[in-house]
Amino acid sequence: MAWEIDFKFRGRARKLRCLVTEVQGPERLCLSNESGGQTGDVAISVLTLAPQRSRVLGSVEMKPKNLSARLLLQSMRFAKGSLDRKFKSRLHDWAMQMSQSVSLNSR
Repeated sequence: MAWEIDFKFRGRARKLRCLVTEVQGPERLCLSNESGGQTGDVAISVLTLAPQRSRVLGSVEMKPKNLSARLLLQSMRFAKGSLDRKFKSRLHDWAMQMSQSVSLNSR
């Protein structure tokens, strides 16, 4: 399964191709993506802590393929602290939304 996504980033139209590379039941999902001058991998894992509690772990790895992508990733390294906070916040929001969706469907 794959998606081709068109979006605007920093005032320019971008294309992203995202491919599901691994699915292990409800515990793990891995995606591979390619956009212009960079490739990357995304992994999302869900660990069951208790019957009503889970922990969501997410990781993103990006690799540049040309100089402009290398410069973009370098600037992202400098902003790593704020990007990590934003990523954690959005992953938390997504997990809460999924939790609410599951609880509504189980009623």
